[in-house]
Amino acid sequence: MGPSSDEPTGSRPSRSFPSSRQLRVGLVALAAAALTFGTAAPSIADPEDPIPSRQQVDEAQNNALNAAADVGRIRAQLATANDRLRQLDIAAQTAVEEYNEATYNLQLADKAATAAKQKADAATKAAADKRRAIGQFAAASYQHQTGLRELSAFIGADGPQSLLDQASTVEMVSSSAAQNLAALRASEVVAGVLERQAATARDSRQSAAKVADTAKDKATKALGEQQSSVASIEQEKTALVGRLAQLEGISATLAQQRQDGLEEQARQRAEEARKKAEEERRKREEQEKQRRERDRSPNDDGGGDNDDDGDDDGGGGGGGGGESTSAQGRIAVQFARAQLGEPYVFGGDGPGTWDCSGLTMGAWGEAGVYLPHTARGQYRRSEKLSMDELRPGDLIFFSRNPGDPGTIYHVAMYVGGGKMIHAPNPRRSVEIKSMFYMGTPTQFARPH
Repeated sequence: MGPSSDEPTGSRPSRSFPSSRQLRVGLVALAAAALTFGTAAPSIADPEDPIPSRQQVDEAQNNALNAAADVGRIRAQLATANDRLRQLDIAAQTAVEEYNEATYNLQLADKAATAAKQKADAATKAAADKRRAIGQFAAASYQHQTGLRELSAFIGADGPQSLLDQASTVEMVSSSAAQNLAALRASEVVAGVLERQAATARDSRQSAAKVADTAKDKATKALGEQQSSVASIEQEKTALVGRLAQLEGISATLAQQRQDGLEEQARQRAEEARKKAEEERRKREEQEKQRRERDRSPNDDGGGDNDDDGDDDGGGGGGGGGESTSAQGRIAVQFARAQLGEPYVFGGDGPGTWDCSGLTMGAWGEAGVYLPHTARGQYRRSEKLSMDELRPGDLIFFSRNPGDPGTIYHVAMYVGGGKMIHAPNPRRSVEIKSMFYMGTPTQFARPH
């Protein structure tokens, strides 16, 4: 169990970074160093003259300009490296989500195949039982319908009346045999149909197993490529930061601290921009709702119906489930918080290791609500919400296409205060972050 990471995401790093003035001083120092060590001394009329020549000044200025241009290029390369890291995360999370979906579908196929086999076996047994009963009946009828017994009807004490009675009995027996035969044929038809259904279910199960195996291989490969690529990109970033330190005339440690700070500031600015855009969207929707209410006729006595229509615009999903659902949400959040610091593992569903949908499945399972181990499946099984309706325990989703839930690749749990708890990726453990940390969420839902 690791320490909670529930600190305000917007807080600034405590360490300090070089100012722009310090960087300019560093560039000047770099230019001076270039004059002293990096260039051949031009011819000077008086070797003891301490005043730099015009050529030296021009070369120093060119070196400073080239260094500044290199700084810009390196910063662009660092930004590109960070974007590549994000794309690798999305690709790996998508592959894991597709594996989880395939595994869930395989579980469903297993259940369907097992149920179909049980039905087919029961129908086959029923048909066999009827077949044995008819065989026994036929054997008994043959034994009791010999010519001797038929002849005894004529010479018995009752004479012809006994014959008539026996004929009636034979007719009843024949009718019963026909009914039993019809029942057998019906049982055999049913058994045949169910056996074909069982075979189809077995084929579907085999297909689902192949899809799951393929998805597992794909996810394992994507995670492996992510790990190796991340290591390579991090090495590349370290080299770039070292070069940046040389160009800016500061230590590599200070350069790394500054780069980390600049990246954090850029992320925070992007996060604030996403928050502001969402607040503006909400404001526009509220203004539009108020405008519609003003447009209603004040003399309309049928306000009850109009009020109902108005309520449908905003609050339908927020109260679903009542206090019991709210209490379940708090239980789910409490469970998820107890996992803070535990590692991310592909396919993990506890205890001790988690992937994104495994954590939300385990948390809501603790609250008595079953969810499948797939982010897309959890969205399908839950009540759809807007961002305005979120309350602790609700699920937050991220997808490649906001209009297509089939492209969901990550799920997190809302804990209140604009924050979410989630199992992010193999490089980070279960943590609490701003809900805008990974970008703007695309879907929201409440398990029930």
